[in-house]
Amino acid sequence: MNSEVSEIPIFGVILAGGSGTRFWPLSRSQYPKQVLKLLGEESLLQATIARLLPLIPAERLAIVTGAAQEDAIRLELNHREWQGIHLWLEPEGRNTAAAIGLATVYLQDKWPDGVMAVFPADHYIVETEELLAALSYGARWADDGYLVTFGITPHKPETGYGYLELGEPLDPRGKAYHCRRFVEKPNLSQAKEFLAQGRFLWNSGIFMFRRDVIWEALKRHLPELTAKLAPLANGTGYDLPMIYATLPSISFDYGVMEKAEGVVTIPVQMKWSDLGSWGALYDLFPADPQGNLVLGQNAVDLGSEGCLFYSQSRLIATLGLKDTIVVDTPDAILICHRDRSQEVKELV
Repeated sequence: MNSEVSEIPIFGVILAGGSGTRFWPLSRSQYPKQVLKLLGEESLLQATIARLLPLIPAERLAIVTGAAQEDAIRLELNHREWQGIHLWLEPEGRNTAAAIGLATVYLQDKWPDGVMAVFPADHYIVETEELLAALSYGARWADDGYLVTFGITPHKPETGYGYLELGEPLDPRGKAYHCRRFVEKPNLSQAKEFLAQGRFLWNSGIFMFRRDVIWEALKRHLPELTAKLAPLANGTGYDLPMIYATLPSISFDYGVMEKAEGVVTIPVQMKWSDLGSWGALYDLFPADPQGNLVLGQNAVDLGSEGCLFYSQSRLIATLGLKDTIVVDTPDAILICHRDRSQEVKELV
């Protein structure tokens, strides 16, 4: 590891198969969160592609998404000259381990032992240079056979994220560490303890590894999945929808990364959010003196505090609310406490 900047080429895989149910009623099954323009003129997917292109050219990018979302995703790619980006369709959603397994099979011929990186399609990142530098540096560890994770330096005791606990340093400059363990979303007291200890990072959900290395890890920890996906590489006599329906539905973190050896964590200091809920969106923007955030132009309020108001067209009029989210769309209205916005998924 004697170079700050890697010249190792990377193939990027963007996972865009989720429906983003926590952003209901704005997000729907065929109009998922990643195509929403929550932060500006670009959709979340378009912003993800744009930030990666300085390091990974379009012909080395692939998007894994559900067949039901194909039309919406293709419209996103037509927005710019991104015709070289590959689009790999899942017949149905079977969680992130299946999506990454599918991508690993598709790369078997064109990228057999090359470095691949996996990105969520719907995250908020400001310091693009910090991310690209970390990816470039991480590619050297991945090329040496490690499974690389990227952790975000926390600035508050967040209970909505998973955490990575740092182990022994692998780089004397503190740029890479053994990953001691993955930690599920903690309660508030645990999150405060993690922040005080200083050796826990938020799990960004960005991963990097050699294609052949992660395939072997999948075979070891999820043998049923790899046994059913492996024949896809032959391209003959393979009914993907039928097989996909029988795949285990399990997250990549839980199914592989939490159990694997040789996991490295690279800390990244940048403003980041997984935009997992309306509450997470509230935290990104400056509120007014009463702590209210208005997205859209059609909200009138008297005496409310700590609220988020979103309207696509109709007027929202509110009075004396506290820590409340109000989202109005043409056919549905969501009203919930801001601290319970993660539960919108259960409501949907």
